[in-house]
Amino acid sequence: MRCKRSKFPDGQTPNRVKNRRERTKQMMLLRDAYEFLLSKGWTPKTPLPKEELKPRSKQEVTASRPPAQKKENQWSCSKAIDHIIAIKKRYLSRYGFRSFKSIANDFKVYLEESGRGKAPMESISRRDITEYLRHVLETKGLDGAKASTRTRNNYLRDLHGLFEKMIEEEILVRNPCKGIATLRETVNRHLSYSSEQIKLMGEWMAENEPYLKDFSYFIGYGFLRPSEIIRLQVKDVSPNAIHLKGTKAKTKVTETIPVIGKLKPVVERLLSQATEPEHYLFSAKQEPGLKPIGGSQYFSKRFARCKDYMNEVHQAGFTKDHTLYALRHTFIRDIYLHFKQTMTREEAEYRTMQITRHKTVSALRAYIRDFSIDLPQDWSSAYSLEY
Repeated sequence: MRCKRSKFPDGQTPNRVKNRRERTKQMMLLRDAYEFLLSKGWTPKTPLPKEELKPRSKQEVTASRPPAQKKENQWSCSKAIDHIIAIKKRYLSRYGFRSFKSIANDFKVYLEESGRGKAPMESISRRDITEYLRHVLETKGLDGAKASTRTRNNYLRDLHGLFEKMIEEEILVRNPCKGIATLRETVNRHLSYSSEQIKLMGEWMAENEPYLKDFSYFIGYGFLRPSEIIRLQVKDVSPNAIHLKGTKAKTKVTETIPVIGKLKPVVERLLSQATEPEHYLFSAKQEPGLKPIGGSQYFSKRFARCKDYMNEVHQAGFTKDHTLYALRHTFIRDIYLHFKQTMTREEAEYRTMQITRHKTVSALRAYIRDFSIDLPQDWSSAYSLEY
């Protein structure tokens, strides 16, 4: 439905004035006149009075307008960040909140150390954020070394969420993170291991790091991610199944994972050490405990000792891309190749997906393509060119 074009009474048409300044001036005069008439009881449905009207002075016009409200309760940087942390705690998951709080507090400390802690939150600019992100790249790697672009992007993501929440809380009117690009992340290939390397590493772990070997069994035989394993509680595990809750899984999907024969002895031994269902299956005490391990770095550092041994004694040539998580890739490759001996590619993929719990074939093929394990051994006969 088309609405009628609004009109001023008596055919006044200030909108037709081409000069913007003159048009604005006429509008303001009309506004003041109508305000005066309305204050005298005139209504838009009655004709305009023909007698001369005394224009109001500038003081009268100013007095009739509501006084501008003074800016109150200006938020300092430290106070605003603490306020948003308290709000986020109400609805973020335990692990999501831990990551957010760590980054938000680090940003607060950075501002305080630079003398900006008590500065108004609205004074933080995009330049301040980019300088902080450079600081993150230089210092937030392992043991204070240079961080990866992925770490920097994670900091940017949580800072963006921090400022968006401040806008919702009417602390800010703009997000200084907007317009800052994420950096291209270097993909860690998680290079796989040979069967001989797996055997040698298993022997070293059994003698030097048996708790690490227990942990790695859940990666190789349960196809769990390290971050998922450290979140497992005793109540989530039985001798026959692991119940991975959506809040603890990377995929956010609740799943039941069967405990196969090779994993069962480890599960039963860990459960026999448990005293409370709320305890975490892995803890720093090297038995089920009340507090979870702080992060997967706990086992990654121990695995680094295993890599050092393999490089020194067996000249394995392991690099940073040979990770603990790469065990998952290696075991997935192993069962896929086993199925492919007697099945078509599609059948082998489908059977492997049932075990590894990949939701799409493309996700599984990301593992397969990485290691070039699905290429024909020799495709010489496919050429028709003579060279």
